[in-house]
Amino acid sequence: ILVGVTQSTISKRIANLSHELNRDLIEPSGRYVELTPYAKRLLSRIGPILSDLKHAIKEESPSLSGTIHLGAARALLSSWGALALAKTKQSLPDITLDIVVRGGPGTIENVRSGDCVAGIIRGSGESASDLASEHLLDETIVIVPSKLKPFKFPKSGSLSIITVDPYPESQQILERRLKRLERKLRIKFTIDSYYQSSTVITQMARAGFRNAVVPLSVARARGIPKASLIHFPKPGLTVPASFVCR
Repeated sequence: ILVGVTQSTISKRIANLSHELNRDLIEPSGRYVELTPYAKRLLSRIGPILSDLKHAIKEESPSLSGTIHLGAARALLSSWGALALAKTKQSLPDITLDIVVRGGPGTIENVRSGDCVAGIIRGSGESASDLASEHLLDETIVIVPSKLKPFKFPKSGSLSIITVDPYPESQQILERRLKRLERKLRIKFTIDSYYQSSTVITQMARAGFRNAVVPLSVARARGIPKASLIHFPKPGLTVPASFVCR
């Protein structure tokens, strides 16, 4: 029960979030409603992230009041980041959370300059050695196949892919780990094009341009069926997400 929040407000919030994620979050259960299996899985994944965010923000603002300018990479807000920050904001009612949305490098610069007290980025924070960083989670990376037609990895040769801009730290980590997978799979990943957004290349793969390498959370948020996604063989492929502050 949420004190001071009407049922209408809760229904609108659920409807808005369902629209953003392009997935049903509740379903009828007799005279009532219950969370869908997707919503339950999402909450189980968001829980640890939310706990880390609350802990980090409390450290930055011991008084738990006032306004916190928090930077967030737009790539994260397009998937799990929006829900995690919304829940963080609700759980800290005396804090006004002003979210400044930029790319990963821009978020780091905002923290470094003092425009933001902290930020959430995709990457380990190793490119910002002058800032403190705390690991939040490892995002699973998958392939959204062209026209959503599943395939098996070839036993030799190459596989054409599109991915995001190679310069941010997260993409450099991804490319290093792809190189290791090339040796394991004995194939070469040929990057045909770079783009600035995981959301954009997810849609391009859906339309049939190329196979896109993106975070699982972005693909699912864009409504790509789980059965249509290609997972990398064990141990899989991941990229970290981190909380950075001065």
